[in-house]
Amino acid sequence: MSSGYVRRSSEVAARAFDGQMVIMQLATSALFTLNQVGARIWELADGRMTADQIVQRICQEFEVEKAVAERDARDFIERLAKHGVLLLSDTPAQAGSRPLGDVNGTDPR
Repeated sequence: MSSGYVRRSSEVAARAFDGQMVIMQLATSALFTLNQVGARIWELADGRMTADQIVQRICQEFEVEKAVAERDARDFIERLAKHGVLLLSDTPAQAGSRPLGDVNGTDPR
């Protein structure tokens, strides 16, 4: 996976529920339940941060070794990208654009 920009797809519905994040991919109705670290990656995936920047934040916030965070975060991002839940881009999202990830246009945090 490149260290491109990561953003949430607009083709999902996401809700925080009971300390976890639940995401539904609208086209397939596939459900994803994210733990605390996965939910934080989801929140950070605003299209203006690269995968490398997200990994750095995960290392800082969860006090995890960089090699472990990098492997796990990249695997997580790749798996959600394969399902169209996260999108990867070589260019950042436009400044001032709202984060995607909810059919109602609300920030999932």
